[in-house]
Formats: sequence, structure tokens, C-alpha cells
Amino acid sequence: MIDVPWPDALDDLGYRGDLALEYELADPPPEEGLRLGARGCAAHRLVAGASVMVGVPAVMSSRRRFLAAILGGRVDRPAVGSPTSVATVEQMEATGASFPEVHLHGRAMARLAAGACDILGYDAIMPVFSVVQEAAALGCPVDWGALDTMPTVQAPSLTEPDQVRLPADPLERPPLRAVLDAIRMLRGEYGHRVAIIGKGDGPWTLAYHVYGLQEFLSDTLLAPERVRGFLDALSGRSAGLRTRADAAGADLCASPTTPRAIWCARACTGTCCCPSIAASCASWAVLRCYTSARIP
Repeated sequence: MIDVPWPDALDDLGYRGDLALEYELADPPPEEGLRLGARGCAAHRLVAGASVMVGVPAVMSSRRRFLAAILGGRVDRPAVGSPTSVATVEQMEATGASFPEVHLHGRAMARLAAGACDILGYDAIMPVFSVVQEAAALGCPVDWGALDTMPTVQAPSLTEPDQVRLPADPLERPPLRAVLDAIRMLRGEYGHRVAIIGKGDGPWTLAYHVYGLQEFLSDTLLAPERVRGFLDALSGRSAGLRTRADAAGADLCASPTTPRAIWCARACTGTCCCPSIAASCASWAVLRCYTSARIP
């Protein structure tokens, strides 16, 4: 039996046990089979329940298998999925959706992303193929690439943290609107059987996009206060995307660079440059299934 700790990030995001009452396990374990933590609320019983399922179905749905594996539960076989792009030129040809169009059009993005399930047989789908979507929505000039090349930020646009000016509507701009539209479409077509993963960049990635990668990394040693300024100014920018991705139907969200950012910041300066980086690292692991309906 596994006693699963309560994810503290849920408290920060306002998730509470009464919300989790809407959740129903496909195979709820007996109440006496659970060891509850100090909070002992419904959401904690949910996490523990997913980890102590009594008996495993002979064949689980891909979605349930993937989420059970993430929660540390029992599975019928190892879950397979990737929180990063698995798109190839061959998959683009097979799905009829190709770079660079997919970066800015939700339907094309969803069609190519679905290849992870339809072609590769993965248990999860992640519809974001680059790390420049948020930077583009913040106004960075982007070269969207070609069929066989990834998009890149063309040039840094800022030199000091106090120059950071965040648009009022970044989630309505094409780069992020495409992501949210794709998640919504994938949820409607695949969400009953495959896990849907959202993704967003943390302040570290956004900072080196707007300031310049070489300059930013050099300043972790030469001008750490400037680095901290950029991280502070950009912290929390992905929170809105995470919330909207959750509402669109993502089962979980992933940040590809935050843990590395913490390690690099500590290695260079002896401390974490920005405490909010650590908080965002934890919060990106929050699963939508805490407040969603039944996992099939």
C-alpha cells in the first residue's frame, strides 16, 4: 500500500477537496484500504486511491494507464508518452499536416499531434512542437522555419528587465490560440481514451528568448541581478496558459526547462535566482484529473 503525499502545488492553485468530489474512480478501492494523510480530504483519497487500486484491469485505456503511471499507480503495462514533440517529416506526410503551418493553426496542430497515438501508438498526445510559442505571443520576432526545420526566435528584443512589457491578450494571439484550439479539439476526439498533455515555458526560457541566449547565460555569472530581474518580470506568465490549457481539456501540463533552470542557476550563483521558478516547477505537475470527470 502506498501513502501518496498531497501535492502542495494544488493548494497554491486553489484546488480543494470539495472540487475533487466530482471525480469518480473507475474502480474505487474500499475506504478501509486507504491511508489518509493529515488533510484526509477527498482529493487526497483520490490520489491515494489511484495508487492502491485493488486489481488492475486486463486492458486499461491509454488515458487511464498514463495517468495512473504518473500518479504512481498500478498499470497493465508500462505507459508510453512524450511531453515533447515527436513529429517527423514522415508523420507530416502521413497526417497531411506539416511545419510551419501547424505552429499557428489549431486544427493542423491537432492533426499532426494525433500521430503520436494513431501512428506511434502512444498513450498520450502533446500538441506543441516548439519552445517559441509563448515568446512569439509576447512579441519576439520568430522565424517559423520550414518542413524540416524548427522555428527559432530571430533576435532578442530587450536589454534590461524594466523593458519587459506584457501584452494584455497573449492567449488570444495566434501562437497560443493555436495551442488552446488544438488541445480542445484533441480532447473532443481523443480525450476519452488518450491522455492530453499541455506544455508551456517557464520564466527561464522566456528570459533567454527576449534577452538573448548567450547574453542571458553569461549574465548568470557576470550580472546575476539582471538575470533575477528578467526572471521576476516574466514569472507567472505561463500560469495563464496552464489555466486555459486545463480548461480546454489538458489532463496535465509540462514545462520542459524549469528543472534545468533551477540546476543551472544554483550551479552558477549558489542559489536559485528566482524562488518562483521552483514554485512553477511544482505547479506544472498538477493533473487535471483532480477536478475532471471519470477516467475511463
